[in-house]
Amino acid sequence: MDLSPYLLFDINRNHYAINATVVEEVFFLPELTPIAEAPRDIVGMFNLRGTIVPVFDLPRRLGHHRQRYQLSDSLITINQGDTILTFLVNQVREIVQINSEDITQKFAYQESGEFPKNTSSSTTKSGDSSAKNLRRQHRFLKGVVEFENNLIAILDEQIILQEVRQQLPQDEEISDESAEAFDAANGKGDSFQFCPEATLEEQDIFRQRANSLRIPAETADLKQVLSLAVVALEGEYFGIDLQLVREFTDLRNVTPIPCCPPHVVGNMNLRGEILTLVRINDFLNLQPTLSDEDPSQTLSQRAVVVQVEDMVVGIVVDEVFDVTPVDPTKISPMPTAIRASSDEYLQGTILYKATALTILDIRKLLSQGQLVVDEEP
Repeated sequence: MDLSPYLLFDINRNHYAINATVVEEVFFLPELTPIAEAPRDIVGMFNLRGTIVPVFDLPRRLGHHRQRYQLSDSLITINQGDTILTFLVNQVREIVQINSEDITQKFAYQESGEFPKNTSSSTTKSGDSSAKNLRRQHRFLKGVVEFENNLIAILDEQIILQEVRQQLPQDEEISDESAEAFDAANGKGDSFQFCPEATLEEQDIFRQRANSLRIPAETADLKQVLSLAVVALEGEYFGIDLQLVREFTDLRNVTPIPCCPPHVVGNMNLRGEILTLVRINDFLNLQPTLSDEDPSQTLSQRAVVVQVEDMVVGIVVDEVFDVTPVDPTKISPMPTAIRASSDEYLQGTILYKATALTILDIRKLLSQGQLVVDEEP
């Protein structure tokens, strides 16, 4: 069995994967700046620790219609040889092991654009359009694999990099002309607004992400930067160490567990794995709101899937806002006057978007006996 790691991600609700060994970095979409006279597949650029990075519009290149930018959109940076590419996706899932023998290059369409004989004449026009998209995607695919009851399109990073090399400006042009354009677009007199359809809060988050990524490498020791997943609980911001976060997921088809304490919400099937969901509000002395008593409110919440050693649980949160890097030296200890009984689960606070962000000690929360349910009688 020839297993290889692949990074799974979604584009317009379609599942894709790319060789994880070429993936250098993954982060949430920041505010982008347009590049004058750039190819159509280059949606903009941003400052990554002092380097101007163009962003490749992979969804459009694969034939998908452009959609409004969302806070859940992400950028993936791959590095192979002398070429570094950053491209846009809708959501990053996880890294999985895939057997190369399970990847097939047989597709259910022909290069001529023919579809199965049961295709009616009324769908001919849409069928032709679909065939064009399939042929366009086929060029960038190594094959397709069925993984956990989902069809995953395996992208060929070599072909994608080759395509980008033909479109991107030379390194000198990126470092000089693009840098000048970046400074001009971000000047005081410029009227450019990234994603004007976004709310003011969303625009502020996009801008905060861009500012965080702009920190030069020489002024920030990357090994000492702490990446936090920013979540909301009862109207307050909390941070979770990203190294412990496996993924984020929506709550769906939650099955209650009999004879369990109230903080155990239930079990959920997460791609074949039984995930236990817990609510940590009581351990943080957070007062419930009236909406917490509404069963429909749980369905709109999300879970942060965390793993500490062999223990995997889903922590129910009201909302997932962001992933942000912070300087550990700027973390302040918890004030002694507030939530004293829950201080052992809090590592400190740091300023985030002009408000206090409380950093959770997930290891302590999962290791103490009250949160974990003992299955033994």
